[in-house]
Amino acid sequence: MVTELLLCRHMGEGTRLQNDMEALRELLATYEQSIQRKDQVISNLTAGLQHHRNRMEVQRSFTEWKVKHNDAKREVFLCFTCFLLTFRLDFLS
Repeated sequence: MVTELLLCRHMGEGTRLQNDMEALRELLATYEQSIQRKDQVISNLTAGLQHHRNRMEVQRSFTEWKVKHNDAKREVFLCFTCFLLTFRLDFLS
């Protein structure tokens, strides 16, 4: 009778330990999924930042080109204006 009681208690403890192990496995699976989602979020943010950095670099290059282009147009206009002014002054003299 004592042996049966010990055997029954041992089996109950074994069942409890099995349930605890199963709960821990589920918790581990949940943690792994959480880590995978966090890694995916980090990857997406990194890709977004790289895309933004590339876009800013293209915008900076375009702005520099536009400034140089406008300076060149302004210089051509100024030269043409000077030419016309010189031509007009020569014509009037």
